[in-house]
Amino acid sequence: MLNLKIIACKSMYRELSLLAALSTNVTDVTWLRQGLHDTPEKLAQTLQAEVAAIDAETDMHTNPPPYGDGFDAILIGYGLCCNGIVGLSSEKTPIVIPRAHDCMTFFLGSKERYKQEFSGVDASGAEKAANGGTYWFSPGWIECCTMPSAASHEYRVKLLTPKYGAERAEKMVDQWEEYYAGYSRLAYIKWPEFEGLPFETRAVEFSKEAAVRTGWTYEELPGDPSLLRDFLEGNWDEERFLVVPPGKKVAASFDDDIIEVE
Repeated sequence: MLNLKIIACKSMYRELSLLAALSTNVTDVTWLRQGLHDTPEKLAQTLQAEVAAIDAETDMHTNPPPYGDGFDAILIGYGLCCNGIVGLSSEKTPIVIPRAHDCMTFFLGSKERYKQEFSGVDASGAEKAANGGTYWFSPGWIECCTMPSAASHEYRVKLLTPKYGAERAEKMVDQWEEYYAGYSRLAYIKWPEFEGLPFETRAVEFSKEAAVRTGWTYEELPGDPSLLRDFLEGNWDEERFLVVPPGKKVAASFDDDIIEVE
């Protein structure tokens, strides 16, 4: 049994919570607000501050393992995320990070599958439809983020109306939403473990309505929990995970490994 400290984006709350409940290991989780990847420098500073506080045992979010055992590893629930994890280091504890560009890899189950969605080539090497213009939806993203939808349109109009008036606010939001033209597919990642649950039903309905609103093709992609499950179970093979020894730093590798030890 391992004692694991997890620092993760709140967009992964439902998936990681499910797997933590099923894990044989002891897990202590700190959730960070979704959207920090929009400002990579802030994400890097926040993650490093969290790790430093854990090292010093002063973090108010963390219960250190009892009996003086200490954590066996600090798990980082982020991908490379616009280089937001570059430079991350712990003085006392190994850091473990899945090899991923962003959290959609976590939900899909592997960096290879994520890459296939963009490449136009499937796992066997056969040609498939390339989907570079994909906007990804998941339960956590719907809960934490203002996703393209009728609800987000109405929200933005409401924000701008007091200053610009309703008619002008409507035109401004319509103009801002022109960036939707860069996408053609709304892909909802659907974990079978959530099938039939009320929040999943609501998330699917929201996603379908959003696809109609934006004019994107709607597609449900089956999710795969294997990467996150092994993340929590300590099955950290080098192909899928980077283990950063104490005193070393995370670096971008600029190849298929995505991240490496500096």
